[in-house]
Amino acid sequence: MILFDDLIRRVRSGKWVQFFSEGNCYQFCSSETISLPLLDVHAFNDSISLNIVLSTNRLKALGYRVSDDGKRSYSFKLNRFESVSGLINPLHSLLDSSALDEPLIELNSDFNLIMKLIKCSKLLPSFIYHQCTYNPQLPLLDLNSVKDKLNNNILNLEIVSEVRVPITQTDQALFVAFRPSDGGPEHIAIVIGDLKTTENPLIRIHSECFTGDLFSSLRCDCGSQLKGAIEMMCQENSGILIYLAQEGRGIGLLNKLRSYQLQDQGIDTVDANLKLGFEADERNYLVAAKILEILAIKKVKLLTNNPEKVTSLQNYGIQVTDRVPHVFPTNPFNETYMETKKLKSGHLF
Repeated sequence: MILFDDLIRRVRSGKWVQFFSEGNCYQFCSSETISLPLLDVHAFNDSISLNIVLSTNRLKALGYRVSDDGKRSYSFKLNRFESVSGLINPLHSLLDSSALDEPLIELNSDFNLIMKLIKCSKLLPSFIYHQCTYNPQLPLLDLNSVKDKLNNNILNLEIVSEVRVPITQTDQALFVAFRPSDGGPEHIAIVIGDLKTTENPLIRIHSECFTGDLFSSLRCDCGSQLKGAIEMMCQENSGILIYLAQEGRGIGLLNKLRSYQLQDQGIDTVDANLKLGFEADERNYLVAAKILEILAIKKVKLLTNNPEKVTSLQNYGIQVTDRVPHVFPTNPFNETYMETKKLKSGHLF
């Protein structure tokens, strides 16, 4: 059985993986990273029917009327490889609109898991597949073995490092590094001061933002929130900033930059993610709850404007005694972004 990290690397490199569903064998690969040489092996001919799967959000952006209950996937026959980039990416032109004339095929839930795997790979949510005979030379994906992982139902974390790191705001910052046992990105908890001094410490769940945290981008408020959270924790002499590897609301850095391109065309941040085929927010907070559990924290004051974080932590067994607002002045570059978070994502300001 292929390990999860190896599986992600294979998917990201556009290589074929096979799986069984309802007694049939299929091969699939990412639509975004597949190359013509790989398709040469699976040539367009009468004996092999290549199909492309798009997320329901991407299909709706292309004009299809489909159910968005999250339980269904759809595909249609792929006749020309040149159509792929336009089908999966709203920033590219669809050179052959006849591709949209193919009837939709409703797929079973196994294909939903493959779509979640593509999203975990931080690629545009689409894959190409065909039915085949089992090939012992290709890795076999056991869907049951990764089902809980892909559905965010289970996560085994381990602490791999704990070290004091003096930072600008304090020399009492303990960086605790966590790694999922089955692979995947590492996450960091920055513990400020002595947690024993309070029963319910101030907590901030902060999703990484390369542009905002590192380069102080004015398109978002992430950099201000990061620095401001640490300063508040220093004032209280205790707190935990959980820094999650969930860039761009979970769609990854490159897709976030694509979203920015769409926003430059007048599309808001929520609709930009939807046009790319993602959900408005792909994050989950199981990892944050697991980190708090490992650190023996059961009750928290949560520093957030996002009620979804409160609900998620409580659903995972962490008691949120108080929601502490975390608001900073807007600027001409993020006013629309902030208003969209309020109106469409329910953030509280």
